[in-house]
Amino acid sequence: MERILVEHGIDPEIAANLETIRKTELKIKHLQDNRHNTDTLLSQATKDLRFLGVNGDKDDIKLKVRQKLLEKKELVNEMENSAYLLAVEIQKTDDIVHKNTADIAEFETQYDHLDQNSPLYLKMEEAMINRGLQNKACNILCERYQFQLKRMLNSIEEQTDDITKLQTLLNDGK
Repeated sequence: MERILVEHGIDPEIAANLETIRKTELKIKHLQDNRHNTDTLLSQATKDLRFLGVNGDKDDIKLKVRQKLLEKKELVNEMENSAYLLAVEIQKTDDIVHKNTADIAEFETQYDHLDQNSPLYLKMEEAMINRGLQNKACNILCERYQFQLKRMLNSIEEQTDDITKLQTLLNDGK
């Protein structure tokens, strides 16, 4: 996909960022699906625990709850790693914007002193336009990354709350 974007005139760096976003979105979807499955399992484990607390073997219940707890902790670890990688991508994108902004400012100071018919003038004008477009694309990427990061952090918080509930169930079911 990245190659196709580059062939269509998209800056290679932007194309790489778009590919990273696509992969990150797929990973977030996968994590959200896992979260939904884990939430379903947690709900069932809670029902089982209540039912078996009255009617069944506590050791089996505790084992199931511990397994659910472990699954939740693994999911939170995966989500935290993804959130970290997303934060790194946000920083990289922000760095590109700052570099491009500095380049544009430098071009503008040189640009004003050149003859408008000079080939260098035209190259600098094109470079400024490209940097401006790249900044616009990077700002859009950054907004998407930040939205995804916010969603991921909310999911991590929810999963952490679920972990606390499971630990409470284990402790109460001694």
